[in-house]
Parts: sequence; C-alpha cells; structure tokens
Amino acid sequence: MFKEIFTRFIRHLPSRLVHRDPLPGAQQTVNTAVPPSLSAHCLKMAVMPEEELWKTFDTHPED
Repeated sequence: MFKEIFTRFIRHLPSRLVHRDPLPGAQQTVNTAVPPSLSAHCLKMAVMPEEELWKTFDTHPED
C-alpha cells in the first residue's frame, strides 16, 4: 500500500530528486509509526483522481 501511495506522489518529480532521496522500502517502514493525520491525508490524496489533485494544489505541469 505504501508503494502505491509513494508512486503516485513521485511520478512527477525529477528523477534526480527521487534518486538522491530514495523512499523507504517495506523493510524500513514496517515498524515505523505513521501519525494518523498524515496517513489519512496521504490516503485521501492517493485515491483522488488526477484532475482533482491539480485543482486541490492549484497547479498543473502544463501551465
């Protein structure tokens, strides 16, 4: 589940940022406590359609 969420968030980042600061894998995050407010926000954004994401953050890469 974390992989799906992170994949949605990093797909538009420049590859140099993704490679410099790699996201934690399942083995590093299995015992890590995630604050409920953060996990709820991330899950909400992860299931949101892409068009709504652009409206939510008031930006679009083609603008």
